[in-house]
Amino acid sequence: MEMLRALSHAGNYAAGAYLDDRLVGASVGFVAAPPRRTLHSHITVTLTGRGVGFALKLHQRQWALDRCLETITWTYDPLVRRNAHFNLAKLGARPEEYLSAFYGSMGDAINAGDESDRVLAVWCLTSSPVLAAVRREPSPVEIPPDAVRGLDDGGRPARLRRLSASR
Repeated sequence: MEMLRALSHAGNYAAGAYLDDRLVGASVGFVAAPPRRTLHSHITVTLTGRGVGFALKLHQRQWALDRCLETITWTYDPLVRRNAHFNLAKLGARPEEYLSAFYGSMGDAINAGDESDRVLAVWCLTSSPVLAAVRREPSPVEIPPDAVRGLDDGGRPARLRRLSASR
């Protein structure tokens, strides 16, 4: 609690989301490089399935815009599909960098035995995909014609064809 108080007092982001009197989400971030342009969102945790995460990210976005910040960055585990979908499809963030073993070996109860690879997401707060996401409108990503596609023509995950055992 002392660290959150100090971060907030020093001009960084700390917020909680409440349902009635119950804390159902929290988010903490700090101003990052480049100076006066970026907020790095270190952690956001929420009760799932109620729109709390989306509401917290919108609050965080407005907080950053009110301070003339241009982007918010964060990392996420690329193997957790719901996080990737939330970050890229629902929020309009873009993956910028793959960070191998970012946190090193993690021995806590949730992560024990898992790799700590992460993707750095960049949320350009006034970009077209983000503005569409804020309005809850779809914003299809233009896929270069020579890219390996993981989506079908309708924007859904492509189904893999099974190879027969005789091949």
